[in-house]
Amino acid sequence: MNSQVYCDILKNHVIKEFYILKGQQYHLVTDNAGPHRSKETKAFLDKENISKISLSKYSPDLNLIEGIWAYLKNKIWQERKSLNTNQEIWKQVQTAFYSSDIDFIIEQYYDSLTDRLKSVVALKGQPTGY
Repeated sequence: MNSQVYCDILKNHVIKEFYILKGQQYHLVTDNAGPHRSKETKAFLDKENISKISLSKYSPDLNLIEGIWAYLKNKIWQERKSLNTNQEIWKQVQTAFYSSDIDFIIEQYYDSLTDRLKSVVALKGQPTGY
């Protein structure tokens, strides 16, 4: 994705949602991917008067998949001595991914999302400790 495509997505999809929130405070939360921080994107956001909070790439604070990756890595690490082949590693990844623990992680993430968002805004995109 380049800056033009990103700005088109913002213009045609995201901005419409922001107009619904007229009168309310809102922020566009992004990571630091190139299109998110380009001059073109900055000019577009300035023109639309949209406040942006930039997170570091792969921010675990608001990115569910980062929590899932951390869980999977931990599960593989715990079993590392008994995993001797790529097939055994893959089977362990699948077992961990399809376990009920993943459902619990997703539920915890969503239950804490409001607090995570408030923390990210208060800390201006810096890591929150979640």
